[in-house]
Amino acid sequence: MNWTQPRYPFFRPFEYDFHRWLGEAGYRDAFRLLHPAAAEYSWVGRTGDGYRYDHAFVSGALERETGGCAYVHEPRTQTRLTDHSGLSLQLSLPGAQPLLVSNPTAAPEPDTLF
Repeated sequence: MNWTQPRYPFFRPFEYDFHRWLGEAGYRDAFRLLHPAAAEYSWVGRTGDGYRYDHAFVSGALERETGGCAYVHEPRTQTRLTDHSGLSLQLSLPGAQPLLVSNPTAAPEPDTLF
């Protein structure tokens, strides 16, 4: 769905405004970032109409780290865990430096003169 060009009358203006605000604040729709023209839906109604209700947004700093974003349709099939597809987001981030900690159950050696 292109949130910058309203086309569905049942979406309220605040919904379009919120997505526009996210874009103005520097966030990008991760799926659109990787698949600019793909027609994909996260929810499909009884009449077969599909909509992309579910999104993942990344900041500008994470755009280059976005390695994948795809809808997983299995949750909305047969057993109907949900009527929405899942959304998988893959980020390539560097590992964190190990945090050095002490054992809180061990008493430290006291600093004494004796």
